[in-house]
Amino acid sequence: MGDIREILIVPHTHHDIGYTHVPDVCMYMHERAIDEIIALCARGTDHAPDSFRWTMEISRPVVEWLRRATPAQAAQLQALVQRGRIALTGAYAHMTQLVGHEEYIRFFAPVRRLRDDYGLPVSVVQHGDINGLSWGVVPLMRDMRLETLVMALNPDHGRAPFEQPSAFWWEGQDGSRVLVWLSLFYSLANNPWRLTAGEIENAIEPLRLLIDRLNQRDDYPFDFAVIHSAEDNMLPNDKICDAVRRWNSSNRQPPMRIATIDQAIQRAHAQAEGAALPTVRGEWADWWAHGHGSTAYEVGLSRLARAEVRAADVAQTLARLSGQKTETLQLYDLPIVNWYRVSNLPLSRHDFQTRVDQVYDLLLLFEEHTWGTFETVTHPHSLFTRTHWEHKAEFAYHAVSEAHNLARESLTDLAAALPAGESLSVVAVNPLSVARDELVTVRTPGVNHTVLVRHVPPLGARVVEWDADAFDAKTEIEPSVMVENDFYRLTVDAVEGSVISLIDKATGREWVDSVQGGLGAVVWEEPAPEEDHPALTQGRHHFHPNHPGPRFTYTRIQADLPHRVYRTHYGTVIEMETYSRLLPRIQTSVILHDSMNAVDFTLTLDKLENYAMEGVYVQFPFALHPAAFWLETANAVYKADDEQLPDSCRDWYSIQHGVGITDGTASVLWATREAPLIQIGGCHTGRWRRTLGEVPGHLNAWLMNNLYFTNFKAAQGGRMQVSFRLTTQDGAVNPAQVRAFGEAFANPPLARVAQVQPGSYQWLTIEPDTVQAQILKPAADSASTGDFILRLKECAGQPTLARITWHGVRPVQFRHTDLLETASGDMLPQDGVPHGVDTFLLAMQPHELVTLRGSGE
Repeated sequence: MGDIREILIVPHTHHDIGYTHVPDVCMYMHERAIDEIIALCARGTDHAPDSFRWTMEISRPVVEWLRRATPAQAAQLQALVQRGRIALTGAYAHMTQLVGHEEYIRFFAPVRRLRDDYGLPVSVVQHGDINGLSWGVVPLMRDMRLETLVMALNPDHGRAPFEQPSAFWWEGQDGSRVLVWLSLFYSLANNPWRLTAGEIENAIEPLRLLIDRLNQRDDYPFDFAVIHSAEDNMLPNDKICDAVRRWNSSNRQPPMRIATIDQAIQRAHAQAEGAALPTVRGEWADWWAHGHGSTAYEVGLSRLARAEVRAADVAQTLARLSGQKTETLQLYDLPIVNWYRVSNLPLSRHDFQTRVDQVYDLLLLFEEHTWGTFETVTHPHSLFTRTHWEHKAEFAYHAVSEAHNLARESLTDLAAALPAGESLSVVAVNPLSVARDELVTVRTPGVNHTVLVRHVPPLGARVVEWDADAFDAKTEIEPSVMVENDFYRLTVDAVEGSVISLIDKATGREWVDSVQGGLGAVVWEEPAPEEDHPALTQGRHHFHPNHPGPRFTYTRIQADLPHRVYRTHYGTVIEMETYSRLLPRIQTSVILHDSMNAVDFTLTLDKLENYAMEGVYVQFPFALHPAAFWLETANAVYKADDEQLPDSCRDWYSIQHGVGITDGTASVLWATREAPLIQIGGCHTGRWRRTLGEVPGHLNAWLMNNLYFTNFKAAQGGRMQVSFRLTTQDGAVNPAQVRAFGEAFANPPLARVAQVQPGSYQWLTIEPDTVQAQILKPAADSASTGDFILRLKECAGQPTLARITWHGVRPVQFRHTDLLETASGDMLPQDGVPHGVDTFLLAMQPHELVTLRGSGE
């Protein structure tokens, strides 16, 4: 039991990039506000309890302010940080769980500039509002010497893993850990307590109850309480100082002191050392993640942008490593600036890094947690709501546009560096470290061609002769309901546009639990007509775990329309069509590949806006029972339920791309490109489960919903396309397979037509395949050094000796660095075996993420 001796008031603003105004205005005002913060913090004495202090809740506005600051202004900020009047934190913004593996590295990148360029200490990551984070953030924080995570969690519409406030150790998959300070909600000091207005009357009774509760708790070993003095996009003011003076002058106990978050956390660490704080492992699955389904099309765009900028980085690095002078390839009569063409101007390499940085900045701004205004649901047609969404959506559209340009230009650079051919060929670049066969899309004037490219080498290029007639050949055959290849025999139900039977021809196993309908069926979710739940009659804020429900009904969409079956150069394609009142057209395409042990589903949906509570699913009821689910999150793969924080979300999950489903004797690997939101074991909206329990192997891709009362869009309409892939196997599934399968489907080879000599071109091989290349890119300082970065992830959870084989013309060497590319570590040893190529050895720990700097000798 504690003995609370002091109340620490931590003033800051909560950074919603939007919500109260359009995003651009909010960002601009947060940057401008730093001048006022400095002026306020320069007043008073450093040790008085009522002297103004401020915490910069996120890093983005600080970095942007420093870009325009004079040396004198920067020095003033440095001095105030040193004096303990201002604290800086390491979170770029408050993120949803959409953020990807490499985006999380960019998320922390400003820490490098704050430390190295300005000598500013950063050790805390502070979040507000959001109520979950990917498990893989723990080792990333430790690698960047960020020791503490503060979560001023908003419990609305979800649950906290422990009583607020609390502290615990969050342990990563690799055994690293950070201290988590699970704070009270950040706005209590303003609403309803009014401390930020200089008043204390409304705070007296709730603070008494809080202190009494903390003194009673056996699990709170601290002698202080932390109260956040913040509000959404609140500009700095010093009225909180008046409240602290009034509280202390009236001799109320315990006394108050204004502190920075660094000062509060230093005290927490000192007292945590002798306390038996709990240690927990697992994903902090976010209850608010269902909001990812409120704008399905733009979420898909952001994931396309992520894939294209990754491919651009790889293609540009390989072009530079080729050692050949690149020339612009001119494939058209006139060099017209065109979305599908490449101009006669070469890629501006000195600007490449800046443009890549901009794409990642745009992705992070789109994936940031502020999705809309405070009135998106109550006033969905207001000018404010519509204007805000135009600004928010622009982050995704701008990101995909620039990523598209970078990818095409980088691939052109690489193609020009390869040996010239006598005729046109398809050049396909593989951004992953595993060889594969894959379908690629190639554009010629006015036509998209789907091409199967076989044996694309890892982190390399495959060039095959161009044969438009063969690639485009499409022969319609008798529309049978049964189709087969060497791997599977499948049966479709054209009425509901789904696969109702999938037989493994090697074992005879049936993979579809057809009692639940077929694979790929579209399901409509709506509240039951007789429901009188308060979320329906009083307001959506009652859609909350304190009010279980409402009960939803689920209808598989059907239509009696003819289906078509085609033969192509890559396999058999089945096309089916269904419709309903609010989904007037659903076209489902199923590909049974000739050469790949996989089945692809692509659905094109036309959606009409609907402001009543709803959901749209694509269901995949696999015949596995009971089943365990392995889910890919940022920098980790975890077992649902077993590897989750207490009371984190189990009704729905936001994943990266891969899922593994197993009963221990047989397994399914499943992947999604555009749609990250899933429900597992059935549909569970409104259940608010605390545990997953024993569930069947049913997976539902939750494409769309509109369940929240603020922030997220009230309705969505238009056309969207989503794609999924699955394969099956005997035995259990492992985390390395889950990540590899998801990554492969999400990151197809980048391809174009160019006059290049056919063949395979390879620079790097990574072994074993449980070690996966997360990124190959030019180093941040490559403009001056020519170096490149190779980031490797051990995905199987086993100690592994990795081998990196270099096939390039120029000799290279590798040395260790850190995620921020600041450290210069040991050189990688070579194995000394005369292969005719250079092979480097790397000892990796389970789940370790290693960053290497490559350079020419």
